[in-house]
This record gives sequence, structure tokens and C-alpha cells, in this order.
Amino acid sequence: MKRVKRLESWGCIGITEGAIPFAASDPMRVIPSIVVGGIVGNVTAFLFGVLNHAPWGGLIVLPVVDGRIFYVVAIIAGSVTTALMVNFLKKPIEQRQNDKAPVAASDDLDLSFD
Repeated sequence: MKRVKRLESWGCIGITEGAIPFAASDPMRVIPSIVVGGIVGNVTAFLFGVLNHAPWGGLIVLPVVDGRIFYVVAIIAGSVTTALMVNFLKKPIEQRQNDKAPVAASDDLDLSFD
């Protein structure tokens, strides 16, 4: 039997489980960014009168959405907002790597059983 690849990490399909490791690794910066991006996307869709007739999200429901163009615009607006906020709140990679303390060899624990 052939296995079918699951689309768990495709946020545009409406499945967001792929974002959980990113949120869990730095919740104080990532979760507020996701919330603000969600707010921007939802308010944008509301202002343009977008109506989604499916109890789901992402591009997979596009055939049953009223105001398809503005639906896509709202997804882009929310995604860009999230990306900009995460990048603004996170330290540059060089600083994050420098903040990690090097492991000293003297921290090793020697055990002997005599």
C-alpha cells in the first residue's frame, strides 16, 4: 500500500501544526506575532466583506469564499505582518549564537566505582 504524504505544515491549506515547534521554541516572541498577524488578516477580510462559507481556512476553501481576491489579500496581509513582527522581535542570528555559552570541559563529571 502506497503511503500518502500529509500536508500538516502547509499553513495556506489551513493546517497550522507545522507552526507549533516555532511557537514552542520562543513563545514570548512568536505567539504574540501570530496573534497580531491573525488579527490583521481577519480585520482586513472583515473590512472588505469577505465571507467564508466553510468551517475551515486557507486556500483550499477558495471555491466557497465570497470576495476571493480580498480573501487572498487578507491572507497575505496577515502573513506579512506575522513575519515582520517575528523578525523585529527576534535577535539577529549572530547575537543568538553569541549568547549561547560555550560548554566548558571542566563541567564534565567523572565517576569511578571502586
